[in-house]
Amino acid sequence: MTIRATIADVTARLKWIVTYQHGGRDLEITSDPWTRTHTIKIPTEGPDWRDIEYLHELAHATLAEKHHLLATGWFVRGTDQAAIAALTNPARVAGDWFADDLLMRWCQDAETAEIREHAGYAMGYSGTDPIMIYGGGLFLGQAVHYLGDKIHTVPRRYRPVVDVLLATDPGKPTVSAKRDLINSLATLTCPYRVRMVRDGDVDVWKAERRK
Repeated sequence: MTIRATIADVTARLKWIVTYQHGGRDLEITSDPWTRTHTIKIPTEGPDWRDIEYLHELAHATLAEKHHLLATGWFVRGTDQAAIAALTNPARVAGDWFADDLLMRWCQDAETAEIREHAGYAMGYSGTDPIMIYGGGLFLGQAVHYLGDKIHTVPRRYRPVVDVLLATDPGKPTVSAKRDLINSLATLTCPYRVRMVRDGDVDVWKAERRK
């Protein structure tokens, strides 16, 4: 099945309403558990997005319908923005670890090529930006897990992220597994952790300082 055909198939299987917004530079999806709506933001600036990137957003939508916290990271109302910012990288990488496993099931050849491409970018990066370290750790962790790349080839700067990811099975996405993965990744760079609480009638994350 082609990626375009897979996109059509996955979209047809979604139960929530799918809406679209146009603007900005980033292709991304937000899944709202209150309205049971997926909003896909289609960029109108920057480089063109690829079908595999669009399918990645649909993977998040698919997980959101299993439980919304497996996709979009909703926090309890009134959460300190500094805590949310500190947890953004761990939460994003944890979500992508599970979402990309669906891509390996849906379109293994295309996702394998994507992992190799991004792992190559990570190997060529020598900086210390946390966004890049978390992202590079994700790509290299996927290279080890799916492609059999040897762990000793992973640069030392990425190994803490890779080690945390490899301890979690991406094929078994549960809220508790994602919570634990976020918290393990967060210990690398920030003093916060998350736990699931109720905000009204919806489950959300509560950010807390680790004791």
